[in-house]
Amino acid sequence: MPETLSNKEVGKVLKLLASLMELHGENDFRTRTYNNAAFQVGRVPEPVISMDKTTLENTKGIGKSVAGKIVELAQSGRIQALDDLLAQTPEGVAEMLQIKGLGAKKVAVIWQELGVETPGELLYACYENRLAKLKGFGDKTQQSVIDAIEYFQSNQGKFHFAVADIEARAIESGWPDNGSWERTGILRREDLIVEQLEWITTGTDDTLPVPEGWTPSADGWAAVSPHGIPMRLIQVTPEEKGIVQFRTTGTPDHVAEVEKRSKAPLSGDEVSIYEGAGLPFIPPWLREDLAEWDLAAGNKLDEIIRLEDLRGVVHNHSTWSDGRNTLREMAEACMKLGYEYLVISDHSKTAVYAGGLEVEKVIQQHKEIEQLNVELAPFRIFKSIESDILNDGSLDYPDDILQQFDLVIASVHQNLRMDPEKA
Repeated sequence: MPETLSNKEVGKVLKLLASLMELHGENDFRTRTYNNAAFQVGRVPEPVISMDKTTLENTKGIGKSVAGKIVELAQSGRIQALDDLLAQTPEGVAEMLQIKGLGAKKVAVIWQELGVETPGELLYACYENRLAKLKGFGDKTQQSVIDAIEYFQSNQGKFHFAVADIEARAIESGWPDNGSWERTGILRREDLIVEQLEWITTGTDDTLPVPEGWTPSADGWAAVSPHGIPMRLIQVTPEEKGIVQFRTTGTPDHVAEVEKRSKAPLSGDEVSIYEGAGLPFIPPWLREDLAEWDLAAGNKLDEIIRLEDLRGVVHNHSTWSDGRNTLREMAEACMKLGYEYLVISDHSKTAVYAGGLEVEKVIQQHKEIEQLNVELAPFRIFKSIESDILNDGSLDYPDDILQQFDLVIASVHQNLRMDPEKA
């Protein structure tokens, strides 16, 4: 049973099921039911994959039908209805559902009317001006689709660091904690976008058994992670480790600059390599050929912001709108982390879909915040709101209410396709 599936992952499965149901003409009520459930499972604090059917049926936003699908997923690792729909759907058509601005109904029209079955074919159809001629599309929509496909294609094979880090930790949990391996490459540099997971090892078959599924490569082993991220394990001798880790961690421009400054061929560990270039040790996450040289010259490498420098967190949602935790739970969690403050910015009243706060709810929430601030002092909760910017540019509360917040975060949730002039 896939007990490791998070609520977010279950939500993605339900979202895909809803999209495919809509693509194949299922009635709107059923697709809305699964779309809503996909959103709601993300708000459930406990793992839904471990719940029994009765508990699921009594959970907000999860009815009898959806509960049955989650139980099926928990017991077998798949949902038969989803498998059936995927079998009826060309892989490229399912891929088109990921393109921003193309909902399932539009994809269905494109598939059925144009015979297009991949993002590449759709892009070509746009270049031939065929999409604009379809009813309900037009020149403006066609250009938006071109932009969205080009963006989609340019980001294939790229992953946010937070996703890659979770994937890497799962891989690392199966390796011995004996110092025989370390991270390297973009993963070690902790770039925002990661295209490959890389490690370096001085281990042998005895100290670091190669996991099943990895294949030999020119310098070690290679594989693909469960979520499709290419992986590389570089095997080196202890003498080679420093230079190989240095070369694979920094950007090519960073490595070239260190080589340029060095008076002798690079060798030894990383500290020695930087010393040979007349530099202090530069932390991996700064090796971008950007600000590190000025920071090193000014002896300011130790002044970079670190996790322990954070004093509080801004823009947080609580159970007053669409968050998972109460104000008290969030405040106490922040205090355990050593933070001094928490900014609560729940959704404003226009965001009905996310439990946005009417004025009466705002007043009630502020009373709770004031009580907690007395009880938890000197820790402080700041009163904030994520206020919708309406079509006319105004915010969705009157000024006398807005003035009661410590700060207001203005957000656009409507007219998301405005041109720069209107925005």
